[in-house]
Amino acid sequence: MRRFPLQVLLMLLMGACRSSSTTPAPSPAAARPVQMIPLAGPTAAKSSELSGLAWHGETLVLLPQYADKANQDGSGAVYALTKVQIQDFLRGKTTTALAPRAVPFSAPSIRDKVPGFEGFESIAFSGDRVFLTIESHDKTGMKGYLVAGTTDAALSQIQVDTDHIAPVSPQAPLGNMSEEALVIAGEKLFTFYEANGLNVNANPVAHQFNVALETQPSLPFPHLEYRVTDATPPDDQGRFWVINYFYPGDAAMLQPPTDPLAQRWAPNLAPTHDGSVERLVQLQLTESGVALVDRAPIWLELGPSEATRNWEGIAPLGSGFLLVTDSYPQTLFGYVEAQP
Repeated sequence: MRRFPLQVLLMLLMGACRSSSTTPAPSPAAARPVQMIPLAGPTAAKSSELSGLAWHGETLVLLPQYADKANQDGSGAVYALTKVQIQDFLRGKTTTALAPRAVPFSAPSIRDKVPGFEGFESIAFSGDRVFLTIESHDKTGMKGYLVAGTTDAALSQIQVDTDHIAPVSPQAPLGNMSEEALVIAGEKLFTFYEANGLNVNANPVAHQFNVALETQPSLPFPHLEYRVTDATPPDDQGRFWVINYFYPGDAAMLQPPTDPLAQRWAPNLAPTHDGSVERLVQLQLTESGVALVDRAPIWLELGPSEATRNWEGIAPLGSGFLLVTDSYPQTLFGYVEAQP
């Protein structure tokens, strides 16, 4: 039997007493690298302005902001990659850039029916039904809209019903901000506003609709600083992840206070080179509203000389997430592992 000096035993005993009487502080988070996946074809161009990701079965849909006119001939399209294509690249079975196929996309007269149309911001599927949010800016300011459509099992096309468009009221007098994210829970739809910070949105809510796009009572949404730009589908406990992004050039508009999530979970996390924030935050749908899950965010690693990346789309894959930017700094598509 190993024997310890008396001083060592006393130190161990004192340490055990301290650990049993206090709650350990959260350990500092480590930023996680994003493995880039090169794209080929129209989606690789900065002008594609990808604004959302969603799975339709085993096919990932990449949503251009102006999907109604995404093709060079002015016709509409979204783009699709199979799960196998993506996994083969991540596993090293292929090293060539992935070329998504174009899926015809029709939203008849959408620019006439949505004054000040500024594009599609998010997409989600429920079987062969598809739902999208739209951003606009008319004479009275920013507006959001929700539309629905259909596809088929083969995802051969998407047809949007533009005769039924649900308006969504803005939550703050901010430019270029509207309903940026969308989740489906059974027969309920929830849209999330982009800016929910304490100093700019006094009472943030999740707007609720049924699948017929009829307005239902809104639910409280937590004060989450910076921007919310897309969301994953909720799991069977209502938990889902959102992109939570901050570009320092938006500081005057978003007026962020000291970041409570960083204080709680990552007090020693080194800031990125320009003060930007790129992270994923877990939320949960409950009967009383949307709540923050008591779990560390996933901070994304950003190199010291790399420009801030405006992540606009997220979709789950295995034990991590696929992410895509819009046009800033260019089209970037990648994968990040979820932290344990």
